[in-house]
Amino acid sequence: MKRKEIQTLKIAGEAELAKNLKESQDRLRVVTFEYHAGKAQSSKEIHDIKKTIARIKTFLRERELGAKK
Repeated sequence: MKRKEIQTLKIAGEAELAKNLKESQDRLRVVTFEYHAGKAQSSKEIHDIKKTIARIKTFLRERELGAKK
């Protein structure tokens, strides 16, 4: 994920982050299935998607904690 994409996630609204999270989780499910079925050769895409999901969850959690203060 490029720095510009990370900045875009950081300034995105909660609804957009939730939408991106759902899409990333769905994509992870598909790519993982393809990898285990032997259709994909590299596990790098799985790793990248997991990192993206973690970033999105982090941004959502930061906003949740910021709203409680």
